[in-house]
Amino acid sequence: MNETMKIQRGTRVHCILAHAGEGVVTAVREDPNAGNTYVIGLPGRERVRSTGQHLYDVVFLNGHFSQGVPETIVRGVQWHILEGLADYEEISRLLDAHQRHRTEKEAEAERARIAFETERDRLKVDPAYGHLTQGEDESSGLLASKNIRAILKREFPGVRFSVQKRSWGSVSVQWEDGPTEDQVRAQIDCFRAGSFDGMQDLYVSEKAPWHVVFGGTKWLNLTRYHSATLITRAIAEVMAQFGEIGIGMPTAEDFAAGKLWDVDAPGAHNLESLIRKHAAGLTG
Repeated sequence: MNETMKIQRGTRVHCILAHAGEGVVTAVREDPNAGNTYVIGLPGRERVRSTGQHLYDVVFLNGHFSQGVPETIVRGVQWHILEGLADYEEISRLLDAHQRHRTEKEAEAERARIAFETERDRLKVDPAYGHLTQGEDESSGLLASKNIRAILKREFPGVRFSVQKRSWGSVSVQWEDGPTEDQVRAQIDCFRAGSFDGMQDLYVSEKAPWHVVFGGTKWLNLTRYHSATLITRAIAEVMAQFGEIGIGMPTAEDFAAGKLWDVDAPGAHNLESLIRKHAAGLTG
């Protein structure tokens, strides 16, 4: 149907993209590239397509507006041409709604800009962060790793942390016993300048005033190792909860050797995983 239906001002369309939805064509004009060809598809399955004769402006019911959409796109798999035409009054209402939407978005962006700059300027002069180094390194991890060391040294004196910039935008923090992973993360997660969005299958950057002033890193990896002493403590506390479960008191050596993997434990997959989980919550 997309290949044959006429598209004109007022034509109703639907686009499956997240920002779009149902909309109306508000203007039609000639495509200056009409007649040119391009190649699409994977190697071995290429198809040659010609550009369409027209470009379309489309206002969507949600307030968004797309200008100059090529005919080949509108007649593609992501778009559907619907029955019926919108009249002049409806088009005018939709364009007015778009203008209000645009004005609101611009005002929102301006408020966000002012708030961002205000917080950035506050951080620069806040004496609470006088022990940190300021610079221009929003996501490489170099400045962030330096400041992470400073924070951890102050917050957890006596604990030896290894803070390494593994690659561009990646910082690794490792330590044994001491504070839990949650306690450490609460102090330094402010340096994480983004995260992976599994729904979109891409990394989403999250630039914040903190990153502009004190640095940021795209990936912040924390690894807490447990000493034999802490594991022994975890074993004792876990076994005290269960009482007699048909085995003797395990040792840290048994745990390290994987001998507890096949031991059933109440409410857990196995005794090893239960001890590891318990140890993760203990401070050393």
